[in-house]
Parts: sequence; C-alpha cells; structure tokens
Amino acid sequence: MGLGSYAAYTLDDAREMAAAARNLLKEGHDPIELRQAEKEEEKVEREKAKQEAQPVAGPPTFLEYAKKYIAAHEGGWSNAKHIWQWTNSLEKHAKGIRDISVDKISPQDVAEALKPSWTTFAETAGRVRGRIENVLDAAKAEGHIQSPWENPARWKGNLQFLLPKRKRLVTGHHAAIPYEDMPEFFEALQKREAPTARALEMTVLCATRTSETLLARWREVDLDRRIWTIPAERMKMRIEHRVPLS
Repeated sequence: MGLGSYAAYTLDDAREMAAAARNLLKEGHDPIELRQAEKEEEKVEREKAKQEAQPVAGPPTFLEYAKKYIAAHEGGWSNAKHIWQWTNSLEKHAKGIRDISVDKISPQDVAEALKPSWTTFAETAGRVRGRIENVLDAAKAEGHIQSPWENPARWKGNLQFLLPKRKRLVTGHHAAIPYEDMPEFFEALQKREAPTARALEMTVLCATRTSETLLARWREVDLDRRIWTIPAERMKMRIEHRVPLS
C-alpha cells in the first residue's frame, strides 16, 4: 500500500500512517478500500459544496423573457416594423416591470407601468397591455410561472378596476375632401407632372392603400383583362385583392 509521495511526509509521519494501516488490518478492515471510500466521500462533498455555491437560476425578468418571446415569434410576423413595434413598445411603455421576475409581477405592477401612457397614448398603451398579457401567458406555458396563477395583465375583472377608462380615438384621421371639390382637385392633380401625383391619382381611382400603390409591379397588371391583382402578401388582411381598371 502506497502512502503518498516521500516529499510530502516526514519519516515519523510515514511510520505513523503505516502503523494505522496495520491496525486496520488487524481489525479485519482493508485500509486501501477504506481510503478509496474516503476519497469518494470527499469527492461527493466537494461536488455538493460546489453546487450549493452556484446561484440557483430562477425565472427570467420580464424584459429577458419578452426578448426571447419576440425572437421566437418574429418569423411569423409580416415585416421588420412589426418586430420593432413590439420591442420598442415593451421597452418604452412597460419600464416599470422590465426588471421584475415574470412570476412576481402583480396587477398593481402592470397598472403602474401603463399609467404614464394610458390616457396620453391610449391606443399604444392598449396594445402594450395585450402584448404584456401574451408574454406572461407564454412564460406560464413554458414553466416559469407556477399554478395557481392569474395573468396580472388581463383586462376584464382585473386591470379594468385599476386603470381609468381610455378615451376613444376622435382625432386620428385626416379630414376628407368634400366630394363637391373633387373635380377641381382632380383636374389640378392631373396637371402635376411628378410621379407622386400619378401615384395619388391611381390611389384615388382604385381606392387602394398608399403602400399597395407604391409597391405595385407591372407583373400584377393584366391590361387585356383590365385587372390589377394585388398579391395576398401585400394586403393587410393577407387575402389576394383584384382591382378593376377603367
């Protein structure tokens, strides 16, 4: 049985260790097996102490999980602007809950986070509330929030009692030109040579959205049948739209 490196022990240490090993043999124990068992026990204790020293990973903060949620869903969103809107709105209008663990967020936390923009930017704040609700539902589904639990961003029976009723949007649209003035307006429009004037003329005649006009391609237009077919991916409702051409 080896007792270790000669440089690590004095002669007296070696004699004492050898005597202890002989005594174990006399008592019917194998000193080599006992030493191995002690080493294994020390190894287990070291691993246990190492694990206890490591911080326990808890549920993510709202902002951490929101970024993960956006990354997981952005492939199904139609454009980069939609991704930016999600990210910007949550970082800007949900400041109060960004650093709170998803399982610790209360209705009061959500209400306080939304209050600064709830009446000033009513439409935006309403969308943010829905986005917060979606993110927290996803966090619950992924196991970061334990039952029993009720989504603190839910409106009905919840935030409706903590936030004032939002005012309906009444000034969000441009005034329409009186139809009596259209002939004069259209005549003036046709005299303008700029491509933007042609685009506006086409938008008015076809009753299309600006983006549908500006992104139009010749391959979408059938001059023989006099039909302009706007593909589904360029329509807001993702349904192909056919426009008859006079």
